Amino acid sequence: MIDIFGPETPCLMRLLADISVMTQNDVDAVAGAWSKASGDERAVAWAAVERRADDDKRLEIHHAARVARQHALTVTRSRGRRETAFAAAAWDAAGAVSSGAADWAYHLLCAPMATRLTWLTEQRAPSVPAQRSPIESETWDERALSPRSGGRR
Repeated sequence: MIDIFGPETPCLMRLLADISVMTQNDVDAVAGAWSKASGDERAVAWAAVERRADDDKRLEIHHAARVARQHALTVTRSRGRRETAFAAAAWDAAGAVSSGAADWAYHLLCAPMATRLTWLTEQRAPSVPAQRSPIESETWDERALSPRSGGRR
């Protein structure tokens, strides 16, 4: 796997994959937990994350956070909603995961997302899940020949 987000790429890819399959109830629970959390505490946690990172690491952290926020917004928009609190929780969790630390700041920033993705605060996920959706498990040839794609069998 290419380390597009630095050494924490496998965990970040797992986070993005899990965000993709969250139900609307999951999204609402995460958004609610993020809204109830203290903005001041989040600011202090972000300051701690950034203070211990050098310039290159800060770029990795912010890149990962931006990708996760955009992905979360895309997922909720595809369902006809726009959940900015959910997107902010994705930003916080991705930034914390990308930091590589598992301290108080990590746990505080991951807490809203961890209401549904418990691996964030238990054992951090080592990789993207091996299980794939039915469409992903087909080969490209099988999809090209399916009646839905207009291919011939």
